[in-house]
Amino acid sequence: SIRAHQSSDLVIHLMVFDPFWFHTKTQVLGIKKTGPFRCKFLMESVLNLRTNLNRLNSQLIIRFGESARIIASIAAQHHVTKIFYHTEIHSEERVIVQNVIKNCEKTLNFGVKFESFYGGNTLYHPHDLPWNSMQNIPDTFT
Repeated sequence: SIRAHQSSDLVIHLMVFDPFWFHTKTQVLGIKKTGPFRCKFLMESVLNLRTNLNRLNSQLIIRFGESARIIASIAAQHHVTKIFYHTEIHSEERVIVQNVIKNCEKTLNFGVKFESFYGGNTLYHPHDLPWNSMQNIPDTFT
């Protein structure tokens, strides 16, 4: 995030491939959250991000496993004092964020501030859509 770079001396870029995305199904349709095409797109995108960060003399740490455990471990290893993350709009993803926050509070012996921001994981801001309320968005709008 731009805010992370503007307010910090050092930024650690981290991508966690949580099993949640690969071993669970959607609540409504019961299909895999990440099928082969989405998985391929995700891998290509993350590797492209890593390449672009390397060009800027930065790095992207990529880990596979439970987000709550990995993020707390990286925060402890690097004595991270602030974690920036995308605000989630779906209940299952919000649970993952809450688990990360709870685990960091439980396992770290120093304070970590969590700062969320909107829009990093969506194509459009809700105010730019032609509906008056998020509840009016059709179920098939993805």
